[in-house]
Formats: sequence, structure tokens, C-alpha cells
Amino acid sequence: MKFSLTNFIKFYLILYFIVLGILYYLLVDITVFFIIFDLSVIFILFTELMNRNIQAKGNIKYLFFLFIIFAFIGIAINDTSWLGAVKRLRFVIYPIIFLYLLQHKKLNIYYYKKIKSLLFTIGYIQAPITIFQKFIYQYLPSNYKISDLVDYASGTIGGINSSIVGCFMVALFCLKIQEGMTNKMTKIIIIQCVVLIVPLFIIQSEAQFIFLPIMLIYILYINKKLRVKYIMKTVFTFFAFFTMLDIILPIIGSQRILIRLQGVLPYFAQTNITGNDPFEAVNRISQMGFLFLNNKLSLFGSGLGSFYEHYSYKTNILNSLSLALNNQFLATYAETGLIGLIILVMIPMSVLLSSNIRTHNSKTIKLLSFQILINFIYTSPMYSFHLMFLYIYYYVISIRRINIL
Repeated sequence: MKFSLTNFIKFYLILYFIVLGILYYLLVDITVFFIIFDLSVIFILFTELMNRNIQAKGNIKYLFFLFIIFAFIGIAINDTSWLGAVKRLRFVIYPIIFLYLLQHKKLNIYYYKKIKSLLFTIGYIQAPITIFQKFIYQYLPSNYKISDLVDYASGTIGGINSSIVGCFMVALFCLKIQEGMTNKMTKIIIIQCVVLIVPLFIIQSEAQFIFLPIMLIYILYINKKLRVKYIMKTVFTFFAFFTMLDIILPIIGSQRILIRLQGVLPYFAQTNITGNDPFEAVNRISQMGFLFLNNKLSLFGSGLGSFYEHYSYKTNILNSLSLALNNQFLATYAETGLIGLIILVMIPMSVLLSSNIRTHNSKTIKLLSFQILINFIYTSPMYSFHLMFLYIYYYVISIRRINIL
């Protein structure tokens, strides 16, 4: 059967963004399924690239290749587990492959619009799924569940880690806001924005609550509407919505958002880690400084997949288990050293600084680059296939100057 790139991308997104995400709730350990699936797909796509001799524009592919080279140096000079290295490496290979495939000559504007529609449809269905997970699945008798999960409400994105779905939904929400500012903020776009932001309140991701107003102010900036009245309207609307939810959420058995934020914000100023406070898991900034200062400087790191071995610390969370930060800066520095960290940060940074913000496409990729950079503190967006596919897709749209509105 002849390889169909357009059908492959469509079915692949459905499989990866929905089916495998749901399987997290049906299987005790699905990581091995993801690895087998990823390696099989990478082999198929690599073969397709070689057969068709596809060329890709864009300088970030060189940064990805450089990162892989130095990652292999780190693996070679350390006693690194190859299984752990493969787990990480596949997330770096994927963006390169899709950077090439999404520039295939068979993909015209019609297919780019179809891919965009599918990505947003996947975003829209996260609202009912997270509602079900939060208020029904979590309270089912144990005999109806395969295993107890850490984050029940994580949609079909990110497995049991709600930070990934939070990051992805904020990206889609901001892209939709940008679309409304480019054309017209219609009632349909407002409804779509509400549907996209619902999962964020269901999972109650504290960091995304902090980053979201920063993203909205950045949208005002790139659209040259950074005026006091617009900032005040944004802040007022944001906290008015929070206040309304603070009244509604306790009625349905959830926690108040603003009270949770009041508990989170002071910990950004904390300077040390004692292991005696559960909020220390939220405070990425002080933890990052603590773990940087207590680990020696490394140029090549300790090898891909070794993050949890070298950058863990004791805490009273989860019965005093050793935990490692879900932090892109630390994960990259630990595994690929200072050189790898600089290269990986340069990917979104170079796009952020070089994009011309006069066009809609340039604004969207600039917006995503900014979001990825600020989320380096809270999670590992460069090691998330979901967010990176969205990023590479809009990057290709930008460099090819395709109008998908």
C-alpha cells in the first residue's frame, strides 16, 4: 500500500494525542508502549524522508542536530542507560522529522488547515474528558480502576502529568486569542476560548494560572496594544473569572483557586529546601537554584535519561521519596551539560528574536516560542511531543508564509 503522508499525520495525531492518552488510565505502565510506538514511527518516517529526499527550510534543524551530537558525546563518556537515553532522544528526533515532513510538497494549504482543525478539536475534547476524570473517574471504586494516579485530571495529553495538558491548553487558548485579535473577536471564538481554558481550571495548575496573564500581556505587546487600559481590562477579567470560580468550585467539591495561588506565590521567594514543606514541589525557582549550587559544573552532563538519578532531593511529599524537578533547565543541564542547555534554549530563543511580528504567522510562532521559554521553569516543554508538534507545525507555517486563517 502506498504511503499517504496526509493520512499518516491525521491518524498519528489521533493515536498519540487521544488513544495512547486514554490508555494511561487502563494500563498500569504504558511507557513501554510509547517507546515501541515512537521508535516504529521514527523508522517509518525516516525511511520516507530518505526515499523522497525532502528538503526543509529553517535554521532550528541545525540546533536540533547539534543537540543530538552533544547528547551522544554525553552518552559516550558516561555509563548511561541506553533505555533511558532512547526515552529522551526520541523527543528530540521527532521535531526534526516533522520539520521535514510538514514541508512536503504534497501538503498544500488545504491539508495545513485540516491539521490545524484536528489540533484544536483535540483541544476542545479535553474539557469533557478532564471533567469526567476529575469528578467521576477519580471517585470510582478501586475495582473499577487499574491503578491510582497522581494527577487524575490530565485529559488525554501528558499521561498522568497535568502540567503537560496545562501547557498545551494555554498554547491553544493563546493561539485562538491571537486569531481573534487578527480578525475579529467573534462570539464563536470567545466560546472556543472558554472551552479551551476549562481544563486549566479543572486540573488547577498553579503555574499556568501565573503564566496565563503573562501570556495575555505578551499578546497585547506583539499586537501593539500594550496600553494601561488594556492591561487593566485583562487583569480585571482574569481575576473576576477566578473569583467566580472560587464561588462555584467549592460547591462541586473542588478547591478554591485564589487560595491555592496565595499559598504558591510566597514560595517563589524561598531560598532553601528543607524537605519539610509540601509546597516546595511547586517552588521551581528556589529548587532550581538549590540543585544547581549543589551539583558540580558539567559541560556534557551525565547522559540522556540520567536526570532523576543525579538531580533528586528528599522531601516529605509522597512519603519522603526522592523527587526531581519537572524543569527543562535542570533536566537538560543534568543530562547534556552546559553546552546542551545552551543549544536547547537557543531553539525557541532564536525563533523569538528572529521572527518578524508584522504578520499573523510570525506573531503565532513568536507567541509559542515565548510560552515554551517561560514554561522551562515549570515543566519540560521541549521533551513534550504534544507541544513540540504544535510548535513545529506553526514554525513551518511561519517560514512558508502560509495563511491558515
